[in-house]
Amino acid sequence: MDNSIPYPGPTITANYFPNTVASYYWSSTTFSYTTYYAWYIDFKDGPNYRNSKSLDYHVRAVRGGQAENNLVDNGNQTVTDTSTGLMWEKDTARDEGGNYDLMTWQEALVYCKGLPLAGYSDWRLPTVKEFRSIANYATFNPSVNLTFFPNTLTSNYWSSTTYPYYPNDAWYKHFHYGYEDHHHKSSTHYVRAVRGGKSVSFGKLTVNIEPEGVRTAGAQWRRVGTATWMDSGFIESGVPSGVSTVEFKHFAGWVNPSNAAVTVSEGQETTTTGTYLEQDVLFVSKGDAACGGNTPCYQTIQEPLEVPGDAKLIKVTGEHYNEDMELAENHLVTIQGDTARALPRLPEPRRLKASP
Repeated sequence: MDNSIPYPGPTITANYFPNTVASYYWSSTTFSYTTYYAWYIDFKDGPNYRNSKSLDYHVRAVRGGQAENNLVDNGNQTVTDTSTGLMWEKDTARDEGGNYDLMTWQEALVYCKGLPLAGYSDWRLPTVKEFRSIANYATFNPSVNLTFFPNTLTSNYWSSTTYPYYPNDAWYKHFHYGYEDHHHKSSTHYVRAVRGGKSVSFGKLTVNIEPEGVRTAGAQWRRVGTATWMDSGFIESGVPSGVSTVEFKHFAGWVNPSNAAVTVSEGQETTTTGTYLEQDVLFVSKGDAACGGNTPCYQTIQEPLEVPGDAKLIKVTGEHYNEDMELAENHLVTIQGDTARALPRLPEPRRLKASP
């Protein structure tokens, strides 16, 4: 689930789940309050909710171990979930008078950031995904493990996750039944802080490709480790925040941009540009002084190697060549005969033996 993708979705990382329908998907979890209901996930919008088991919804299978809460009371008003690495504030936030404190979304962010609990200074407001990890869907009123979170109210708790379709709203977790919804950030809800963990946030990435000629030829990009090539200007949603590496598809006659390391921020769109270099095409034909009418034309492979400039494509035709070649400068050169051969950038002059 990727809650940074706006309605109508699908709210999931499409590179990994490309055929997800923007609709409802069943879970195996029965709704504890009404057992002929079960929980489902809405991939149009992002929340979890419940409905009658007699309805027809989409299905995606899974295998392996089921996720569990492995909660540990640290004895200092904090609880650690060893399955996620998250440390939670045990109590619901209170005001100076010791009363449970209702806050706006912005006030909740400020409260968590300034919380000095248990000697830590890196507390923050949880994401909606993180709240799901401590919800106990097998119970209700409240839908949480009261042994570890005894002061949880059967009400709404703010998450840090903005609702992308209406950015003035944010997601909250309702701990009476366990469902999620969104409210305007000026609304007031309860607060529980969190720190640490292995949680992943998401942003968006756009890559523009230059020049126009290579875009017309069909140049594309993708993030290293993903399968789908994307066109220039495409906005990829659901990119994990942090550093991603962008690579570019190879096209004959062009030199690829180097792989680019791009930093993606949570909830933000990051843009970068990759620029291809058009190769200068030089022709070599040992047996044809005119190179079949192609220019510029050379009789040896060494001659075009000495032509200044980068991104050279040397097309060799004709007889067998038995020629010592020396690349005296640091250039990227492709020599293409019956079999294309790429010569990498050389750190120093090197003698090369080649025949097409």
